[in-house]
Amino acid sequence: MIARLNRIVKEPAICGLFCVLLVAACTSTPRVERPERLEDRSAESAYDLAVVANKLNEAEKWANDGKRALAALIYDAAIETLPISQQRDRIYVRAMKAAMLGRQGEGRDEQQARSQMNWARLDAMDSVPFDLLFDRRFKADLNIAHATIECGAGKFEAAVRLFKQAQELLADAGAHVHLVEAQMGLAYEFEFAGQAAMAESLASDAMKRARRLDDDTLLSVAAAAAGLLRDAEREQVLIDGFEAAYRSNDLWWRNAIIALAVQLHFDCGNWSDCVRWGDRMRDRDLGALPESEVTGLYPEDGFLLLARYARARRLAGAEKSRTLAAYADALEAWTKLDESEMSRLAGWEEKLRSGLLQLQGD
Repeated sequence: MIARLNRIVKEPAICGLFCVLLVAACTSTPRVERPERLEDRSAESAYDLAVVANKLNEAEKWANDGKRALAALIYDAAIETLPISQQRDRIYVRAMKAAMLGRQGEGRDEQQARSQMNWARLDAMDSVPFDLLFDRRFKADLNIAHATIECGAGKFEAAVRLFKQAQELLADAGAHVHLVEAQMGLAYEFEFAGQAAMAESLASDAMKRARRLDDDTLLSVAAAAAGLLRDAEREQVLIDGFEAAYRSNDLWWRNAIIALAVQLHFDCGNWSDCVRWGDRMRDRDLGALPESEVTGLYPEDGFLLLARYARARRLAGAEKSRTLAAYADALEAWTKLDESEMSRLAGWEEKLRSGLLQLQGD
């Protein structure tokens, strides 16, 4: 399962979604009500962080590498860069820092996370007038950061309680896109903590809300959480996300969803479904697979997509000439990996070469 959205795609899009639900036309069939379309107002309550965007991206990169102390220093620099007049933004960045320190994984520092969270809440109460600062979006985001810390500490009931409060505030503020992104983020935290049922609930709710927004990119991003869902719901979510990426001509998310679908079906031994999804990579006129470097995926993920697809074709007994070509394409992608990636994936190369020899001998 792909654990984080920024792992598989080089340039993940930021928000978006559109999906029309069909209403039964036959009078003999009970009428299905179309869910109410949501109008997103996230931009009205967004933060002004343009001047520190590069710092925040750098901090997240170091945090993902387990170097959270360094990330915390970069967050501090971002806070100092923002003018005093942007107190709401400064406090929000401090809450981001607290969540970064408190979430699960290497380098977690619960004591510092809670200290920063307390500091953020005290600043929020003391620094500016209540009516200026304590808007619904801001209060919700403080709760989301706090929920992330509680999840990291294994206090799941507290995390759920805080996040439910945040959901109500964001929905009331009309910040639906932001809410979908928050639901997905916390879903991954619960999944990492082994709380599969809670992760699934959040991911499912995120997808349902995303379908009600006129934003194809958001629908594609939400579909990337399909691995958290039950099989019965998973396939339709993948299809919805793929179609949204196709409509928006978003190559990166289209191939990311294909890669996820291929991985999920491969892991379950659903060879025919794996092939069906992999075939969506092919050029519609020429039928050729794309070179791994033009898929938009990281080299390792591009290779794994081609490797799983090639092996699934052989295991499904698919047409031989295209299967041979798929093996050749996967081995070509192998040559473009760096040494550390080759070391991690050495077993895949052996399986591909063995499978290719068997195919050639048949």
